[in-house]
Amino acid sequence: MKKLIIIFLLLVTFNLVYSQWEKCNNGMYEGDIHAFAISGSYIFAGTWGGGVFISTDEGNSWTPKNNGLTDMTIQSFAISDVNIFVGTDGGGVFLSTDWGNSWTQKNNGLTDNDVQCLAISGSNIFAGTDGGGVFLSTDMGNSWTPMNNGLTDTDVQWLAINGNNLFAGTYSGGVFLSTDMGNSWTPKNNGLTNISIRLLAISDGNIFVGTDGGGIFASTDMGDSWTPKNNGLTNNRLRSYAISGNYMFAGTKGGGVFLSTDMGDSWTPKNNGLTNNLVYALAISGSNIFAGTFEGVFRAKLSDFENTSVANDYSLSGNILIFPNPAKDYIEINIGNVILSEAKNLIKICNTYGEYIVTVGARHALPLQRIDIRHLPAGLYIIQIGNYTGKFMVLR
Repeated sequence: MKKLIIIFLLLVTFNLVYSQWEKCNNGMYEGDIHAFAISGSYIFAGTWGGGVFISTDEGNSWTPKNNGLTDMTIQSFAISDVNIFVGTDGGGVFLSTDWGNSWTQKNNGLTDNDVQCLAISGSNIFAGTDGGGVFLSTDMGNSWTPMNNGLTDTDVQWLAINGNNLFAGTYSGGVFLSTDMGNSWTPKNNGLTNISIRLLAISDGNIFVGTDGGGIFASTDMGDSWTPKNNGLTNNRLRSYAISGNYMFAGTKGGGVFLSTDMGDSWTPKNNGLTNNLVYALAISGSNIFAGTFEGVFRAKLSDFENTSVANDYSLSGNILIFPNPAKDYIEINIGNVILSEAKNLIKICNTYGEYIVTVGARHALPLQRIDIRHLPAGLYIIQIGNYTGKFMVLR
C-alpha cells in the first residue's frame, strides 16, 4: 500500500520540468557581461572590456558595435525610442541614435565619468555615478546638472522610476527617494538591515531592493517601510533582476539565478546548465531570459519555468527543505525539531517504486541534517520523516 500511495502522489502532483540554461556566445566577447537592454528585436549586451554587442536573433549570434566608443567597460544602458545611452566605467555617457552603429560621448557637465546606472523618464535622463551622485540631462545628454540635495551617499548603484518618484540605491547609504525629479532627496531605510544597495526593481507598486549581503527587501508604501524577502534565498549578494508577469528572477554574486512566483515570498534557485554563478545582468526578450555572467551570456526559455512545483532546486514539503536539489554527492535537509522528534530520529529515502533504499538515524538533535547520496543512481527520490515527505533529484 505504501508503494501505491507514493507512486500515486508522484503521478498526480509531480510534473518534472527543469529550467535549462545554455551558453549563447557566438560572436560574443567571452568575459564579464554587466548589462543588458532590450528594444524590439534588438538585444544589447554591455561587456567589461569588450564594449557593446547586439543580437537580433534572440542571442543566436552577436555583433560588436563599438564605433566611437572609447571606453569598453560598459556598466549600464537606457533606451528611449531610437536613442541608446550607455554608461561606462571611466568614459562617462555615450549616445547612439543608429542602433549602435556609431557612438558619441556626452559628458558636458558630468564631473564623474564612472556612470554606474542610467534611467529615463520622458525628456529627463538620469545618471548615477560612483562618487558624484546623480546627474540630470534634459537635452539628450548634451549637458548634465548634479542633483544631490539631500543625497548623503553619492555612490549611486541603481536608479528606478515609478511615475514621479525617482529611487536611488546607494553603496552604503541605503535608499533615497525624490518626488520632484531629483531636486531633493529623502532617505527611505526604515526596516532595512543592510543599506548596501545593488539593485532596485518596481512591479505593480511593489518596490524591491537587492543588497550586498542582506538579501532582498520589499516595500508596498513607497519605501516608508521595508520587509525582508529571503525565504529560500541562499545567496544574499544581489546583482540583477528581471520580471515577467508573476515571474521574478534575481541574479546573485556566486549563487546564480533565483526565481520567485509569489512576489518574493519564496525563492528557488534555477541554475541547471548555468556554469557560472556570478550573474551581473538579467533580461527578458520574447520567450527567453538571458543571464550575463563572468563566462558570457546564457539563455533559457521562460516556458522552462512554467511549473515550479517539482522543478524547484529546493523542495519544500511538510516543513522539509532539501538543498542542493538536484544534487550529486550529498543533500542537506532542514526540518523542525518537532518533526524529527515525532519521527523518532529516522530519515527514510525511497525510490519512485516505493522501495525504501536508505534509512538513517539523525546524526544530532539539530534540524539541519546532511546525508551522503554518492551511492544513489540518477533519478527522483522521496524523503520520509514521520508523516512528512520531501523530494529531490540525483544527477550523475
